[in-house]
Amino acid sequence: MPALDLLDLVDDPVVQQLPARSFRLLVNLVGLAQDGPLPARDRLAWRLHLTEAALARDVAPLVAAGRVFEDGDVITLAGGAPRGRPESAPKAPPAPASQPAAEGPRIDATSPTTPTDTPAGAAAVGSRERTRAWRERKRAEKEGQGRLALFSTVTGGDAVTRHTVTGDAGDASHPVTASPHQHFQRLTSVTPTVTGVTPLHRESLSYKTLENQTQTLAREGDAVTGCDASPPRTDIAAARAAYDRFRPLYPKPASMDPRQPAEQEFLRLVLREGVDPERVIAALGPFAAQLKRDRIEARFVPSSVRWLRERRFDDLAPIVGQPPSGEAVRCAAAKPPDPWLVPVLRQLSAHIGADLTNAWFSQLSVRHQPGGVMLAAPSDFVAATIEARHAEQLRRAVAAVHGETRVMITGPCTVAPAPRQARAPP
Repeated sequence: MPALDLLDLVDDPVVQQLPARSFRLLVNLVGLAQDGPLPARDRLAWRLHLTEAALARDVAPLVAAGRVFEDGDVITLAGGAPRGRPESAPKAPPAPASQPAAEGPRIDATSPTTPTDTPAGAAAVGSRERTRAWRERKRAEKEGQGRLALFSTVTGGDAVTRHTVTGDAGDASHPVTASPHQHFQRLTSVTPTVTGVTPLHRESLSYKTLENQTQTLAREGDAVTGCDASPPRTDIAAARAAYDRFRPLYPKPASMDPRQPAEQEFLRLVLREGVDPERVIAALGPFAAQLKRDRIEARFVPSSVRWLRERRFDDLAPIVGQPPSGEAVRCAAAKPPDPWLVPVLRQLSAHIGADLTNAWFSQLSVRHQPGGVMLAAPSDFVAATIEARHAEQLRRAVAAVHGETRVMITGPCTVAPAPRQARAPP
């Protein structure tokens, strides 16, 4: 009966299909068989820390696979005793000191190899051979995949697109010339990368000169779309002017807030995503009021680039024609309205609701002029929204409460000129 080898059992495809519990039981049985025949079923279950029912459950797949035989209460491994110790041969007693030991395979300490005439040596050589065969197979598969670099110039610009081709790329000995708009049928995987323009990194728009910003946007538009996608120079100049107004209004000291990344994010929002810059600037007022009300120190205020990247202005700046968020309503209600305006707001609330009234009209400043009453909004954006959406309702409420029909709605910087008084005759 051939001897068992644990490595042979591991590599056996039948053993590999066994359940995990049956495989562990087989390994334990091989270990116990090192000391001789396996004990009876009840003693074996005690040695393996199992109940007899669990032992019967885990042995059944081994019996079905032909790796274990059962004869009543006796369990025997198929294939005999483990290799290295015969079943019937007793352990050889140690040789006396005066008698030289039997000559066996001599292992040279300087030899890098293990002799193959012992079970351990044969197992080591088999493991090395399997590892070497696996590495050679992977190397052959990798060398079998063709790799070809394709270079093409994008129409409308000088950006170079590099395509790394893997898989069946055809015959690489012939030159390949193609444009980005052609379809390659035989390429299984094409990964394009544009020089200087990648999804995770784009060139900065925060340059000192308008010409550099225009060149950057034009180059990026040519590389990605194949056509000039840069905005007009006037739009870039207007976006930079809007950021110059945004910068001093943000409630964080300039020494703690870097300018270049914030300007880059501001220009990206305005020029590429179409965000209204006045809407972003209008959100700074409620944001500053919130920080002041909560007594937030300047060091805990987020940087402006993070504030812009996370689009926090969406929660503070209302969209034209839509009710503002609850945060904007709370910030607007932090400052009490003008006493002259309180009955007007009460009149408006009956028509458009308390939320809209508090958000749009509670922060109006009242200025009495000889030609009528002037209502100054906290920002030009708020003034334009009131004029476009609620001007008639506001004028009717003022006329109903105070009897004033001449109402002017202006921004925060609009000051009506003082009327000239006629000189007295000398």
